[in-house]
Amino acid sequence: MMVSFVSFIAILVTQGDFPICQAPDVQAAPEVIFADSLFYVFWTDFRYSSVDTYSVYGARVTGTGAVLDPDGKRIFANKAETRPSVAYDGDNLLLVLQDSC
Repeated sequence: MMVSFVSFIAILVTQGDFPICQAPDVQAAPEVIFADSLFYVFWTDFRYSSVDTYSVYGARVTGTGAVLDPDGKRIFANKAETRPSVAYDGDNLLLVLQDSC
C-alpha cells in the first residue's frame, strides 16, 4: 500500500516513496499518527476478502522509513469496522473504527 498521505510523509523523511504493505488485493482508508518516535499507520485491508470480508491492519514505521511490520499486523478481522481514526495523548494510542452498520 502506497498512498498520498504516507508518500508525503516518506518525502519528508526519506526523500522518496516506499511501500508499507504489498499484500494482494485492496488496502484503503489509511490513517497515520506520529507517537514515541514512530509513525503508526492503520488501514482497511481486503487481502483475505470474500465479497463482504475485510480487516483492519496496522504497521509501525521509523523516521527513516523502515517498516517494522511489513504488510502490517491484523488488528480486527472478518468484516471488522472500517475507516480507522487514531489519536495519541502522549502515553496511549486510541484507534477508533466505524461500525459496519
